[in-house]
Amino acid sequence: MRRAALVGLLVLAVAGCGAPGGDAAGPDPFGACAAQPNACNGGGRRPGGTFVVALTQAPAGFNVVATTGAVGPAYTVMNSLLPHAFSTRPDGSAVPDGDLLASVSMTSNSPQTVVYQIAPGAVWSDGTPIGAADFSYAWKTQNGRDCPACPAASSDGYDQIASVAGSPDGRTVTVTFRQPYPDWRGLFNALYPAHLEGAGLDLSTADGLRAAFDRQEAQPTWSGGPYTISAYQRDRQLDLVPNPRWYGADKPTLARLRYRFLGDQSRLLGALQTGDVNALTAQPSQDLVDVLHGLAGSGVRYEIAAGPVAERLDLDVHSDALADPALRRAIFTTIDVDEILRQSVRGYFPGVRRAYSHNLSPGVIGYQDVVRQVAPQQGSGDPAAAGKILAQAGYAVTGGRLARDGVPVPVLRLRYTQGDDTREQAARLIQRQLARIGVTVHLDPTGDLATALAGYDYDLALFGWPVGAASAAARDLWSSAGTANHTGWGDPDSDALLKQVAQELDPQRMADELNQQDGILTQAAVVLPLYQRPVLLALSGDYVNVRANAPAYLSYNAQQWGLAGPSPLASVTPG
Repeated sequence: MRRAALVGLLVLAVAGCGAPGGDAAGPDPFGACAAQPNACNGGGRRPGGTFVVALTQAPAGFNVVATTGAVGPAYTVMNSLLPHAFSTRPDGSAVPDGDLLASVSMTSNSPQTVVYQIAPGAVWSDGTPIGAADFSYAWKTQNGRDCPACPAASSDGYDQIASVAGSPDGRTVTVTFRQPYPDWRGLFNALYPAHLEGAGLDLSTADGLRAAFDRQEAQPTWSGGPYTISAYQRDRQLDLVPNPRWYGADKPTLARLRYRFLGDQSRLLGALQTGDVNALTAQPSQDLVDVLHGLAGSGVRYEIAAGPVAERLDLDVHSDALADPALRRAIFTTIDVDEILRQSVRGYFPGVRRAYSHNLSPGVIGYQDVVRQVAPQQGSGDPAAAGKILAQAGYAVTGGRLARDGVPVPVLRLRYTQGDDTREQAARLIQRQLARIGVTVHLDPTGDLATALAGYDYDLALFGWPVGAASAAARDLWSSAGTANHTGWGDPDSDALLKQVAQELDPQRMADELNQQDGILTQAAVVLPLYQRPVLLALSGDYVNVRANAPAYLSYNAQQWGLAGPSPLASVTPG
């Protein structure tokens, strides 16, 4: 997931689902999530308990800033060990982490300068203060210059930093940028202990940095967060216990936090039913929600929230047929987004809303319904209007097939993730809708959609991409040379706007520039945004302060999780 999606100042549409309040299982703890996403299912905690969370995958390693480790399971586990400058909450707001930092501020725009004041009590589990050396180490191993061989997941932002300087006591960190970097809040959100990973190494050299970076893959024997690892059975389960040197305001009350790695999503539900796990997160479907609703009497509750990933339909303009903008506009005009939502999503997620922006989520600074404003016919399900577009471009339907100059439009392959029921439903609807204008679509699911997209091995593709607040990451997504642009489309005016976006520090101006770029993209009819994909949290047992965090990770506040009940030991700050 791109860094901006984790730290953007989002305001997501959140909808609670579950058993009706007042039944045999008691009130629904997620009932307030729509209005209070940062505080629902809140309450005091009593000491004790083992809270078991099911995950589909085990961490490939423990280095979450490496290409092999920057995945959800590793982040979920390591969130409780790694200090981070900013924390992303369920409502999408990115806030300075008050446990690690006494303050943080951007003190200058030219050059852009950010000053982090580390809290006096912030220490690693061996008692060593967290400080400037850890910030500098993070920068050097991820900027692509000091350690070219370090396989960092991304150098974005770190490569624009000119210097990281510390005060004599290491508690004040001053970061100066070479050029403006709008997404600076996404930096330094996974700090590793330089004094431990670099023990016996020369961190002023590329070889020393690479050796230290490789050590981050190993199971940590240290912590800078509320928990520390006590036991790990590879690919089976991992146990965390409270870190006795945790400096934060909220002290863990759980005796143990356990992650179980169960593989297939169907196994997660079975483990919840038998009580082997207390919580799971999953991609919801109608069948899954029906089963969970039936378990309400046994104390199972669930929450569905609109996530930070927008489902979209991409067209490959490298394709001979889809290189024609008229055909692309006709395809988007024929597709009925409301029917797709009604048939594939709304049954289990009534709050789903159609997306009208390629770059921003509803409610964030500067959001506009760009698609509705610029090309309201796109996604309208109007084959008659599409027919007029096609006729003007010289197309005609002959023998049930759309053709131009006697040459039929080739069969178009629609690719999506194999085993994703919701996407398969949407794909079948699109196939049927496009048949109305004589376009034949062949459904071609794949187990490796990322490779198919990167290799332009598709004509149409259903997949998701993070959206949120205005972000410089849009440049990589839409520019002609963007590494994440898998459509083959580019436009010089769009590229110029995206270059401005990449250095714009004012959120409103950045949003305005992105909306202008969105208008160009919309007119080109290359990508049709559909909706924000929902995520689901299911919870069993008498546990509080556990809530879905769609913009980031479930474990964002793991130190606050606990058995319900008053305790003088458990001070909880909502969010």
